[in-house]
Amino acid sequence: MKKALSTEGRRPVPTAQTVPSRAIKHLIDARERFAARLTSFIDRPDPKAVHDLRVASRRLVVLLDLFRKLEPSLKHSDLQTIFTMPIKATGRLSDLQVIQARLAEWGKDYPEARIVLDELAVREAAEWDGLAEWLSSADLPALPPRLEILGAALAERFGPSVDSRFVVGAERALRTGLVELDRRRKALRPDRIKTIHRLRRALRAFRYAAEFLRPFVGEAAEQAIRSAKVLQTAMGDLHDLDLLTAEIRSLSAGKADEAAEPERLLSALDGRREKDVAAFLELSGHFDAFAALAASLRDAPPRATEVLVESQTLRLILVRHGLAAARGTPGVENDELRPLLRKGRSRTREMARMLARQGIRPDLVVASPLLRTYQTAEILFEQFRPDAPLQCWDEMRPDRPAGALFERLNREIPRPATVALVGHEPNLSRLASALLTDRRRLAIDFRKSAAMMLRIDGQKLPLKAELEWFIPPRLIPRG
Repeated sequence: MKKALSTEGRRPVPTAQTVPSRAIKHLIDARERFAARLTSFIDRPDPKAVHDLRVASRRLVVLLDLFRKLEPSLKHSDLQTIFTMPIKATGRLSDLQVIQARLAEWGKDYPEARIVLDELAVREAAEWDGLAEWLSSADLPALPPRLEILGAALAERFGPSVDSRFVVGAERALRTGLVELDRRRKALRPDRIKTIHRLRRALRAFRYAAEFLRPFVGEAAEQAIRSAKVLQTAMGDLHDLDLLTAEIRSLSAGKADEAAEPERLLSALDGRREKDVAAFLELSGHFDAFAALAASLRDAPPRATEVLVESQTLRLILVRHGLAAARGTPGVENDELRPLLRKGRSRTREMARMLARQGIRPDLVVASPLLRTYQTAEILFEQFRPDAPLQCWDEMRPDRPAGALFERLNREIPRPATVALVGHEPNLSRLASALLTDRRRLAIDFRKSAAMMLRIDGQKLPLKAELEWFIPPRLIPRG
């Protein structure tokens, strides 16, 4: 059942003392904590080891989610799924251990509790058998090295900017977590178990994220973390009570002759639940700490880290060429030589004027070598910034993959920069899909003369982008 965690044959593992980045240190610390908990679990999988492994795994999954904005390969990898495995594999076992301990405490005055505890012990033994089978088949020792590889990739890709990017991306995650907490709180119904469980999970995820971010955002999150702990503890008692009650009812199902036996115990647990719900509701003032943190994040002036990130920002304006002559038009034998029609020129010019009025000023306009895209780029060039270079890149041809364009942008475009890319469909939709999501193709209605701006923070594409705006032709003012 045991598998040794061997480091033989591998390069020295970096530690929190040998790397300069605090964000990478977080990852290294989480990896070392997970490896230690994993070793204890493999050597002696007792209840404490199960609990410690679950906590370490949960914290690691939250941290990986924060890093998703930094490392695009995380969008396609199975890292988070892999590190969720120990949580799922030990979930039922951990629940049984918790409710047995609770029942021993809460039901000590009820003789029927002894019968329930014996039944729960049988169920726990079956879960241990299943866990032993999973442990023998899971390649657990391979998990910590995966994090080592990730840390090295992040350090190599972002260098000294990794902390700056981590803070900005993670603060956005904090804001998202606060919105989710508010939503779950409003949906809470103490008589509905699922709403309690969902709010408890949201509290846990928020607290772990805030604890990771404490070195970056200072004391702003401290009170929110303390309040989350208080609320989590209270909701944990409610959750355990609900699990225990459901387990007792499950054990008594199908035993009509003994159905009345646990009723006295269940009644006592229901009474305890009413008191715990009342106690939890008295703690509602702790939710004010989340509102205060949300306000401080919203009203805070731009951080120096945000300025650093802005200095490495690449904005891409994706523009589809205007309406061109149809294929087979007399006198136009070659598809590459199809020109813009008068309507295509007019719509493109109107779009370019609208963007220019909004202060859009690309540092470079890049077009496919095909005539219709080059003519579109000339119109943009005239309206946007006549002193900016206008270039034709083969990487913008409709038959070239996005990877080739990424390589050239990485090689030739220093940050910060704003670049207009004038191209074709379906290339532009595929390019936007690759940068915005892990899906191969988003359903983007990228019509002729449409434009989209993407913001990418960092040095090397592909990185996860944010959509700043998208303008379809129907929104372009006429005349």
